[in-house]
Amino acid sequence: MLYKRIFILFIGLLLGSVAFGQTYKVGIYDNPPMVYMGEDGKPTGFFVELLEHIAQLNGWKLEYDTCSFAECRDKLLNDQIDILPDFGHSAARDSLFYFNQTPVISTWAEIYYADNRSTPINDIMSLEGLRIASLDGDYFSENGSTGLLDICKELGINIDLYRVESYPEAMRLVEKGVVDAALVSKVFGDYNAHNFDVKRSEVMISHLSLRYGLSKMCPHAKEIQHTVDDELRRLISDESSMYYKLKEKYFIGAPATIIPKWLWEIVLTLLMVVAALIVASMLLRYQVERRTHQLKMANRNLRASEQEARLALNTIEASKDLAFWSRPGRGFIRVNNTTLEVLGYTKEEMLALPVTKLVPEELQEDFQKRLRLANDNNPHIRFESEIIKKSGERFPVEVSLDQFDFEGVTYICGFARDITERKLAFRQRQELMAHLEDRNKELNCLYAVSKLISDEHNSIESILQEAAELIPKSWQYSDIACSRIKCSFGEFVSANFGESEWKLVAPITTNKEDSGTIEVFYSEKRPERFEGPFLEEERNLIDALGELLGNMLNVKGAEQKIIATIMDTEDQERKRISKEIHDSLGQTLSAIALNMDMVDKEIDLLSEKQQERFKKVATLVNDAVVESRNIAHNLMPSTLNDFGYSLAVENMIDSLEGATDIQFKFYSNYEPDLLDQTVELGLYRITQEAVNNSIKHSDAKSITIQLMCYPDMVILTIEDDGKGFDPKNTDEISRFGLNSMENRARSINAEFSIDSELGKGTVVTLQMHLKQNKKDENTDS
Repeated sequence: MLYKRIFILFIGLLLGSVAFGQTYKVGIYDNPPMVYMGEDGKPTGFFVELLEHIAQLNGWKLEYDTCSFAECRDKLLNDQIDILPDFGHSAARDSLFYFNQTPVISTWAEIYYADNRSTPINDIMSLEGLRIASLDGDYFSENGSTGLLDICKELGINIDLYRVESYPEAMRLVEKGVVDAALVSKVFGDYNAHNFDVKRSEVMISHLSLRYGLSKMCPHAKEIQHTVDDELRRLISDESSMYYKLKEKYFIGAPATIIPKWLWEIVLTLLMVVAALIVASMLLRYQVERRTHQLKMANRNLRASEQEARLALNTIEASKDLAFWSRPGRGFIRVNNTTLEVLGYTKEEMLALPVTKLVPEELQEDFQKRLRLANDNNPHIRFESEIIKKSGERFPVEVSLDQFDFEGVTYICGFARDITERKLAFRQRQELMAHLEDRNKELNCLYAVSKLISDEHNSIESILQEAAELIPKSWQYSDIACSRIKCSFGEFVSANFGESEWKLVAPITTNKEDSGTIEVFYSEKRPERFEGPFLEEERNLIDALGELLGNMLNVKGAEQKIIATIMDTEDQERKRISKEIHDSLGQTLSAIALNMDMVDKEIDLLSEKQQERFKKVATLVNDAVVESRNIAHNLMPSTLNDFGYSLAVENMIDSLEGATDIQFKFYSNYEPDLLDQTVELGLYRITQEAVNNSIKHSDAKSITIQLMCYPDMVILTIEDDGKGFDPKNTDEISRFGLNSMENRARSINAEFSIDSELGKGTVVTLQMHLKQNKKDENTDS
């Protein structure tokens, strides 16, 4: 009986020793306070000390391999390490690794940004266009629909993900400004953020439970898994255990209590006892491992396949999108409950339907084409289409298809997401942008017309014509719009003008009376809106333009009348003075000259000296007669009154050619009586002033005067080849001459401009619309 008990005890110790005393490789990456290399060069951290505690209790030996997170993950996958602490658990990773079932600690990801950033990151939309550092292979950035990449893609947010090997590196890159933000775990941020010049944002991503990851190729993975879970449940249930001491040490700041010395002595004693048994069990363990290797490999492959199938099935069933499996060219194999609820079919009805039955007829060809694109070279495709419910209702969807092979059979896993709200939001955004663009066009129109009015060099006619050209561009259908402005100054139309039945009219009001109209026409029919095809905002705009142009006519008209009155008064005074000089002073001087001619007949009676004085006086009197006639002529040329502008200019040129070396040229197609005398006088005075300025100041060798008449316009130009000047920098006397010409032009409602540059001569231009200045219409205007 005693031998039997000893034998049973020996066998128990022998079997336990298979795992007891085993050495496991542990991956270490930089993620304080969870796992990192201490200042003494030894691995430390919450997960490391907790694992070492469990290893001591179970007689394990731990060897450490330092690597980046991505390298550690790959080594775990390839059986180069056995255990990876602080490894986030997910359904996707279940197919690749073993995890202990009891979560060690839970966390989530947070976004940190630089202290000196001008705009804070308050929500996920603030990430638009940012460069974000993320741990290479990190769960938080790449975990499907809960990872940062897919969340941003779903919301239409563009980010640039910058891969790093550790969380501290991510924080340092934020400090240096290499990246805009860093995606790190909450625990890391709470424990380490104070070491960097960063701020925590309000953005939180993807809840995650942290556990120990185990290589599926490790022969003792299941034993490690069960042992870790048993120890964790025991430690977590005891508030005085090492688990809570380590949490206090790493997360609260209180010093953690080290494993008691007496426990070390017990462990060492047990290790010495076990060491003797390990030697005896080595041969047996080797034989067991060799014989079971093939079975474990087969079980591992089977479990991996089961995990993948379970993952795919759970993903489809848990999805809030419409999800399905199918075979290429065949119907549905499986659909999730969301599909049945949304479409209104039973499961049996869905499995009996061909895939294209759910697609509108006009979209089926495109849908089939998309399905054919899913192949080995292009296993993932995404596109937008529409789906029909059993009730006949249609709704837009975003379809995502993935093709894969399982046990030699090709399958398609598909998801269809209802994007009705997204489409509606996009359409509303487009409508809002169009509305804002229209309102901006209206404001630009009012601004442009106001700017025309404020330019004192613009005549009323040029303002009205340019306004007629501007108005159609501000209407909703500008490509088929045209406009017309009618008032006492004439009729002004835009390009391609044509009347139609679709028009909008507003009065031009001056002094509370209608003095004209603004009309906008559409050449084609458009949908009915506020007033025919026109918007309410367009009605408000045309009314505002009518009021604006009415005010302009009031101001410009009054200004023109004042200037015309001043010019007319000046001309009348010139005429009066000319007449007085001619009739009074001229006649007196002529009488003196006649009397002196009479005396000249008796000049022999005078002494020689008296004769000489008499001749000087006679010469002065004759010169005075000529000068008085010239002054009278310049004040009011009789040629202008009798024969019109052209002959008056020719007469002026004849008189100047004898007094100066300047060569004059005069071209004109002007017909007499085309313009009334007031306008001709204004043109003559401007010509006279421009020629006098050129003679006095330009040192010109030639002066060209040209008066060209067209059906609706008269253009006068006076050009010299003199030294030119800067119109912005003129002395007071020169400025007086320019102002005089400009006022003359405004008095006859003409546009006046001067183009001059130092060393390149001067061109004076005057443009005048004929309609309101024709001789038979001048009185009305």
